[in-house]
Amino acid sequence: MALTQITGSGIAIGAKPNVAFQVQATDTDQVISGGSQTKIQWESVELDTSSYWDSTNNRYKPQVAGWYMFFGMVRVNFYSPPAGVVNNLLYKNGSSYQTLQIQMTTDYFTNGNYPFPSVLVLMNGSSDYVEMFFESDEQVTLHDAASAPSRFGGFLVHPT
Repeated sequence: MALTQITGSGIAIGAKPNVAFQVQATDTDQVISGGSQTKIQWESVELDTSSYWDSTNNRYKPQVAGWYMFFGMVRVNFYSPPAGVVNNLLYKNGSSYQTLQIQMTTDYFTNGNYPFPSVLVLMNGSSDYVEMFFESDEQVTLHDAASAPSRFGGFLVHPT
C-alpha cells in the first residue's frame, strides 16, 4: 500500500501507514493441557488502528504488506507437579514460525508472566496472519489474574 503525503509547499513524500494492534486477556482462566500446543484466546482489543484483528479466530491479519514486529507476555498459573518446560510460539499461516522455549532442569516454574518471542515477520498484506500458541509439559491455566494481564501486539515497521 503506497501512501503519499503532500507538504505545505506541494512536495509529495512517502508516508508510512499507521498499522498497530494490541490485545489482552485478564482472569479468563484458559486451561491448557500438558504437552499440547494450544492457541491463546484473547479477551479484548486495546488497540487496533486498522481493524485487522480477528476476534473470532484470535489472529491478526494485516492488509498492508511489510515487515511487522510482534511481541507479548502471557500470565501462567502452573499446577502440581510444577512444569519444567514452557514454549511460547508465534504461528504464521497455521505453522510455527518462532518459538521462545524456557526449560528448567533442577528447579521448576510455579506462576509468573512469560514473554513471547519478539521477531520481525514479513506479511504479504492480503492472506498472511499470525497467532500465539502456548505449550507446557504440564497442565496450566493462562490469564489467571486480573492484576497481571496477558498481552499480544504488533506494529508495521517497514511497508513493502
